[in-house]
Order: sequence, then structure tokens, then C-alpha cells
Amino acid sequence: STLKSLLTVLDDFERALKLIPADNAVSDGMRLIHAKLTDVLKSQGLKSMDSTTGTSFDPEFMEAITTLTVADPEQSGLVLDEVERGYRVGEKIIRYAKVVVGKTAEA
Repeated sequence: STLKSLLTVLDDFERALKLIPADNAVSDGMRLIHAKLTDVLKSQGLKSMDSTTGTSFDPEFMEAITTLTVADPEQSGLVLDEVERGYRVGEKIIRYAKVVVGKTAEA
């Protein structure tokens, strides 16, 4: 449960890193701390699941938090966006990937 609790901190770190320009001391320091946090979590057995964007929705590993209507029928059932990455410890999923799934408009 401690690892699962720290996932929100890791998510916030990653969001913050996207907002800070990459060419300054604050960014360098945050990237160093993020790397250390990631290493500690990995040493405890935490594994990030592969990105789900562009793959077919799979309820065994993903939680659909919303759907978006798509014009292209080929995008129906595909993951359009990954809102939160999924994680596991060993083979046990401790957080499913939270995703946005495409669907075609119903007639």
C-alpha cells in the first residue's frame, strides 16, 4: 500500500517536469530527485506498465475513465490517451492504467 500511495507523488512529479523549462537549474534538480524516487520504487519491485496509447482497450490492464467519439471506425476501441500509467509489483497489478477510449457515434 505504501508503493501505491507513492504513485500519486510520482504522477505529480512527472506533470511538474512537463511544465518546467528543461534548461534551468530547477529542472535539473527536479529531474535528479525524480530519478532517485523512481530508482527507489523500482528497487522495491515496482514496474511501470507499457504505454497503452494507440493499443486496443483491454479491461484486464486498463480502466476506461471516459470515451471520445471518433469519426474513423478504425479508432473505435483504441486507447486515445493514457491519463495515468499503470503499475505492477511482480505480476500483481497495483494500479490499472486510466485511459480514454475511442468510440464511433451511434446511428
